[in-house]
Amino acid sequence: MTHEIFQLIGSSRNSPRGFDASTIVREIEKQGLAVTDDEIREIVNSRDGGGFIPPKRVIDFVMRLTSGRQISTALEFGCGVVGFLGKALEQQKAKVKALTPNVECAALSRLLCKGTAVEVDCAAPLAWLEKTELRFDFVFGMPPFGLKAETPLPFLQETPRRNIDSAIAHAAWAGSCLADDGIAVLVVPTGFAEIQSNQAVETLTACGLNLIAYLSLPSGIFLPHSSVAAALAVVARKGTGRIFVGSVSDDANRNDAFIRNFKNGREGSDVGTGRLVAQTDFRGVRVLEAKEKVDRTAARLGLAPNRLQDILETVNLTKASEPPGFEEQPNAVYLPMIGRGDAVTSVGQLRMKPHNYAQLLVKSSVVDPEYLAGFFNTPLGLSIREQSTSGVTIPKLTKMTITQMTVFLPDLTTQRSTVRTQTRLREASAELREFEKRLWEQPGKCEAVAKATERFERKEALSDWIDTLPFPLGSILWAYQTCGADNRKRYDHLLDFFEAYGEFLATILLSAFWRDEELLEAELKKLGEGAAKQGFSFLRAAFGTWMRTVERLGSTCRQFLQSSDNRDRLRGMLCINDDDVIGSLISVRATQILNKANKRRNDWRHSKSVVSEGESEARHTEMRGYLIDLRECMGVAWDRYELILPGKSEFLGDVNLYSIERVRGRCAPFEKAETELAHQMKKGTLHLKAQDERRALELLPLIKILSSPESVQNACYFYNKQESEGIKFVSYHFDSEIPITKDFPDTLHVITRLSAAVGQAANH
Repeated sequence: MTHEIFQLIGSSRNSPRGFDASTIVREIEKQGLAVTDDEIREIVNSRDGGGFIPPKRVIDFVMRLTSGRQISTALEFGCGVVGFLGKALEQQKAKVKALTPNVECAALSRLLCKGTAVEVDCAAPLAWLEKTELRFDFVFGMPPFGLKAETPLPFLQETPRRNIDSAIAHAAWAGSCLADDGIAVLVVPTGFAEIQSNQAVETLTACGLNLIAYLSLPSGIFLPHSSVAAALAVVARKGTGRIFVGSVSDDANRNDAFIRNFKNGREGSDVGTGRLVAQTDFRGVRVLEAKEKVDRTAARLGLAPNRLQDILETVNLTKASEPPGFEEQPNAVYLPMIGRGDAVTSVGQLRMKPHNYAQLLVKSSVVDPEYLAGFFNTPLGLSIREQSTSGVTIPKLTKMTITQMTVFLPDLTTQRSTVRTQTRLREASAELREFEKRLWEQPGKCEAVAKATERFERKEALSDWIDTLPFPLGSILWAYQTCGADNRKRYDHLLDFFEAYGEFLATILLSAFWRDEELLEAELKKLGEGAAKQGFSFLRAAFGTWMRTVERLGSTCRQFLQSSDNRDRLRGMLCINDDDVIGSLISVRATQILNKANKRRNDWRHSKSVVSEGESEARHTEMRGYLIDLRECMGVAWDRYELILPGKSEFLGDVNLYSIERVRGRCAPFEKAETELAHQMKKGTLHLKAQDERRALELLPLIKILSSPESVQNACYFYNKQESEGIKFVSYHFDSEIPITKDFPDTLHVITRLSAAVGQAANH
């Protein structure tokens, strides 16, 4: 932004009338200043309630989507500043009409389009569309979101006014103004497709129009003005009865593949690069993406698909006014119709009121009811349940969507064997709980209880868990496991483990928020409040630094996970749809465990008193207890969210095929594998990737896998602090390992930005 325009914005803000775009426009014209598109965007962003304008990446994508079409007449409309796309059509010498209902936005739009063939009118788009007799080769629109009103529509047959969503009404009228071969592209909320009661496809069909394509836009694309999820709806007079469904990607190669497939009318390898869906089956992008993930998971597990309606006798529902609800049946599964609660096999196990469940009576010759209930509670089963819900505010299963579900089951013999094994596990768990109660209620029988529990002990149990952990953590626990019987060394290794775990979690959350710039800045600002008094600093990062980061970001994540509006935003930030894994990462319990370990670390390592063998043993016992607590808290999360290191890649037309190393366990070399992704990964940079997802979270360079100077093998190093000689990284898993201090430009960039955002100046 030029200094002159910056001054004009500042003067307008400070004037008694407040910010006035029309005044700024007059001053710009009076001074004869040239204004760029980006400067118009800056002016819009300076307004209170800025205005809903199309992001540059949306304009660029739409232009690529329509390239090759003959466009001589075009219409652009919106509720904010318009003309961005109209200007982009200049190379085609198209005659463009642009509409906005706001006077200030109209003034800015005329300034934006000055010297072009774009004609800007201040008019309500819907009213203008209803009256015009003009026809256009191309229409681009951004109707208001979330409004409903009684609106007449251009139906083919006489129909009364209908209370209809504003986006659908604008789509219908925009489509009615198209030339025979024209298309309209509209930015719409995802409810356009996902709220079945909107009947978007049916309404357009009744108007003689077709929804020919529907593309989801990246989450957070309209920030900071709005976090609403949106999509592009493409409408035309001519159609084939099928809808080309896909998503706009951050990967240019994927977008190119999608556009090629769209223009050639052929499917891609996944939803991201385009799927053709019958109009009667269309329910948006989210459902298709979930189905594809389910299919990939089932294929990996070697499970066969079964239509639920083929393995059920019937589905029963009950009403709130019909207590007690259901009659107990031996072959029943009770499936929650809302939320992610457990499916169970007995009325006595219900955790909500009966009317919130469906009673599924299964064919016992085909499926074991206990197995089916357990399947519905797995990540795969939860994904199937979620993709079968409808509604936005409270997504809910219906009797129809339940019968249409596809579940993935092994043969009946395997099902029954699984249930028997589960029963034995429950018996062992119940016995251990009884032993625990007896231990505390009858202290005199401590030795007898210890003897009785020996048969449950396995020396390999911790080693097995270590092999599932990310290498930065597993390597430290392996040092603990192999250090012998010296209790001082043992609890020291565990203190290192918890400190590393805190930094690892903080790095994951910071990496996720790094993908959402507006949110990152807001959270870092909160972290910076009182940072000096708390001794908080990214420049000299201690255990407490990471724990305050985890507490702050984790709190926001938990709020997002409980919010239907922000849950998908959080999943996108972390690149995982598994809410159980997300819940483990941001668990209050895990944070409390790490904070306890941090307090002990500060107390013990700052103390100058001699530690006796008895005290060392007590400290080790306490830290071992925290380790067990953390393991219970995390469960199998690290099995489902793996740390990987990308190597060579190849773009196969619509997906990126990567050679990867699975960076887990106790030591290198790491297991090698291949994986497909919908975007590119930076070679040599650690990522986290969920099973069966085609996206991965790039971790900030605060944790590195480097060749060890002492042993010339791969070792894990954690960022420690910035020094005059460079950035210092430390390693925890070799006693003899020395820190590494040198220039790490990537880490310096991250630390500088984090420090500046919390109000601390980095030392360069």
